[in-house]
Parts: sequence; C-alpha cells; structure tokens
Amino acid sequence: MLRQQIATMTQQLYDKSIKIKSLWIINIHFRGAQVAL
Repeated sequence: MLRQQIATMTQQLYDKSIKIKSLWIINIHFRGAQVAL
C-alpha cells in the first residue's frame, strides 16, 4: 500500500518536472524566434 503510494507520488513528480522542462524549452525557443525576427 505504502509502496504504491510512493510510486504514484514519484510518477506525478516526474510528470510535473517533464511538463515544466518542456514549457521552459518552448519558452526559450519562442524568445529565440522573436529575437531572430
């Protein structure tokens, strides 16, 4: 039970970090495109 809970929390944190990272990358690319224009 506890192990399952920890696995779920770890998965949620992992998903969240991936989303934040991808948003950050998109933001950098978008700014780069604006500067290029």
